Amino acid sequence: MMGHFRSIKFLLVFAVVLFAASASLAQIPPMGDPSPVPSRDPFSQPRNIRESLAKFKAEKSKKEHAELLKRGEEAVELSEQLKLTVESGGQLSASDLEKLESLEKIVTRIRKDLGGNDKGMDDPDEAVEEKDPNSIQEGFRNLWAVTVELGKELKKTSRFTVSAVAIQTSNSVLRLVKFLRLRK
Repeated sequence: MMGHFRSIKFLLVFAVVLFAASASLAQIPPMGDPSPVPSRDPFSQPRNIRESLAKFKAEKSKKEHAELLKRGEEAVELSEQLKLTVESGGQLSASDLEKLESLEKIVTRIRKDLGGNDKGMDDPDEAVEEKDPNSIQEGFRNLWAVTVELGKELKKTSRFTVSAVAIQTSNSVLRLVKFLRLRK
């Protein structure tokens, strides 16, 4: 009888150990499963974090649009200064050539911010019908007029829109700048 009691006790201890071992193994992830990766779903984040991110993005978008408009105003101002210099009969000085280069950089940045690229510069389907100016004075008048048109197009945009007309106009400004730099 004592042997029978020992075997039952042994089986009971064995069952408890087996149960404990299986319970602890159930808590360990299987080898093939990757560790849990945080979800990229924006709704998995707490609401206050989502609201803060949305507010940050909106403020950033407003700031970028304000900078775009400021660059447009700078471009118009530079082109007007260059036009006045040439119309007064003066020769382009080194500072005027720097202004022309600065204008090119500003308009290139505007075009980039609008989502444009160099494709429209050489593509006949994208290009606006233009003819080369007959004189330097006419070239700078055209440059000023097209830059003013670019400024007007930028003012029509919002931070939620992209203006194809503004991109084409910026390409026209850049073509004129390159033409005038070669003719100086």
